[in-house]
Amino acid sequence: MVDIAQRPPSFSPRLPTPPKENNDRSNKHVDGGHYFGTLGQSVFLDTPDDSPSSSAENSRNSSDRHPKRVIFSPWTKTHDPPNPSAPAALTEAVIKRLPPSRECIAQNKSILKASATVGLAPNRPLSLSLNPGDSMITMLQSIMQQLKSSSRDSRFDSYMTLLGCLNAYEEVPDTKTLVESMTGLTEFIRRDISATLPETGLLDSQLATQALKVLTAVLQSHGLSEAVPDGFCHFIADRAVFSVENQGTPRAMVDHYMHLIARQKFSTKIMNADRINRTLTAVRGMESRIKGNRVIGLKLAIYQRFLTQARYAMISRAEEWLECLAASLLSPAKEIRARAIAFGTEAGLCLGTVGAVSQACVELLNRVTSTGNKFVYVLGNRLIDLLGKKDEAVDAPQIWAVPILFFRAKPRQLERWEHLKRWIVIMQRCLNSSDEKTRQQAN
Repeated sequence: MVDIAQRPPSFSPRLPTPPKENNDRSNKHVDGGHYFGTLGQSVFLDTPDDSPSSSAENSRNSSDRHPKRVIFSPWTKTHDPPNPSAPAALTEAVIKRLPPSRECIAQNKSILKASATVGLAPNRPLSLSLNPGDSMITMLQSIMQQLKSSSRDSRFDSYMTLLGCLNAYEEVPDTKTLVESMTGLTEFIRRDISATLPETGLLDSQLATQALKVLTAVLQSHGLSEAVPDGFCHFIADRAVFSVENQGTPRAMVDHYMHLIARQKFSTKIMNADRINRTLTAVRGMESRIKGNRVIGLKLAIYQRFLTQARYAMISRAEEWLECLAASLLSPAKEIRARAIAFGTEAGLCLGTVGAVSQACVELLNRVTSTGNKFVYVLGNRLIDLLGKKDEAVDAPQIWAVPILFFRAKPRQLERWEHLKRWIVIMQRCLNSSDEKTRQQAN
């Protein structure tokens, strides 16, 4: 037997032989130079633990790209074989596994000097990283103090800050601090929506607009709207209706008051029948006073709000809002059509079974337009035109469904409709459309 623990006899140095191709790297001996060279290359890479297969693959790919060359060194270099009788710790130290590169990378330090924390600009909301309760209290105390000021600019900035605060803390359930300040806040709003410019004596539209934005945000919040005093609700409801009626009201103020009416959730004691009817009368001819799609959208929003708040008024005046709905469904503006589709769908679901509303819809569809054609044909041609436009075809089946919802007041009313066959042909075109979204809406 040969004692493998004995050192093998020394041989005369000879030139090294060329290495053979071998993909099994786990059988190779790792020398110190190779170890540190590998560490120096991989220390800057964030590689996972135990990735020998990827290394072998990279080596194989690189050998495929470039032919391997063997250069014989004039200096001889021999390696002693491992000694089995050596301590295990020493052997493991020689072939120990490389640590993950992410553990070898040191944290880079910035060469820039640490800068001091930049303070918030005046009248800006505090950072959301602070304690929500503490920051809310701090902001409200500062805002209420500024609203008491006689400076117009301070009050203007306070409303902007409060509006940002309400938007930022919309989902915060604890509104106790703001509720406790509601009486004072509503008094400040009452003062500033009527403020005038000292130079001209005219209404300060900018200050009044900011106050109305804050009030609208308060009225949209269920927790905050209940804290608004009833006396102030009566005041602002009457003021809003009067401003919409008055032809001398600036356009910007009309827009904000219409938006407030569309978003308010007043009880029927506040938004009574008189104020509802005055509002419906005022918005009926609003397009002749103020041009633009925004007014039409606000008008549809008011109608949609009154569906549940003033059901009987909407039934008795169905002819008025059905005309506005029909014109909006034909609008070339996509946002107006979207608003009309939403309002028409809800109106059909809420009032489609009412005989008076259903009859008003039938009369509108049979009405002869200025072109000499019935409106039902004008609407049908518009739907066919929409189907020919890729970006607008998806609206066609939704508009098609709006009149159908109003044919539910009598049994078999839809089946007896004289224009049903033409209406079904349009739906067939929707179902056979090449646009996937249009087919989905038609189904």
